[in-house]
Amino acid sequence: VTEVLEQCDVVLWEGVKPSEATAADWLDEARTQDRDLSGLQRQLAQWFGFQSQLAAIDYDRPHFVHADMSMEEFVAAGGDRFLDMTGARPASGAFESRGGGASSRRERLPNEVKSTWDAVAAFGELALSKPGPLRSLARRMFAETQRNAVVMEKLEHLLPTTEGRIGIFYGAAHMPELEEELIGRLGYRRVSGRWLRAWARRPPLRR
Repeated sequence: VTEVLEQCDVVLWEGVKPSEATAADWLDEARTQDRDLSGLQRQLAQWFGFQSQLAAIDYDRPHFVHADMSMEEFVAAGGDRFLDMTGARPASGAFESRGGGASSRRERLPNEVKSTWDAVAAFGELALSKPGPLRSLARRMFAETQRNAVVMEKLEHLLPTTEGRIGIFYGAAHMPELEEELIGRLGYRRVSGRWLRAWARRPPLRR
């Protein structure tokens, strides 16, 4: 993976970090904390004999560009429940999210789609208005979708002035939607595909 990233002129990378933190600060904290998601990932890597991604990749380089939500934005977008579950919430505490505006948005919709809006709103009120697993999942999915929007916005900003290869270093779960955006929104097309093997499982020695 490092080899591929070195061939890129710009790498847009994933990482929800506090807005004031530099890449170096974020890496130092993620590599040393033991009670958050990063600590669990490091422990799993050790158990299976893998190398942790944060230990293997140096994000603090000139051609690496942070292209993700800040911690504050992620919490405001609905990711706070996910942070609570993983222990990744910063010590400074919760952030208030901005709400409201649903009624005014409905009034701006064409009449033919207002009934759909009302149906979606009714489902949301029924399924998501109270704490529970479905609400937690919905909030996390919404926050993850918002992150894809951030990296696409950063990509569109860089395209007119960047020559050479641009890499998007994001988790695999983000890639289907990002590919759809690249094709449908920006007019790109897939010309090739390459899988890099991270690890392999050998057949058992005995049956």
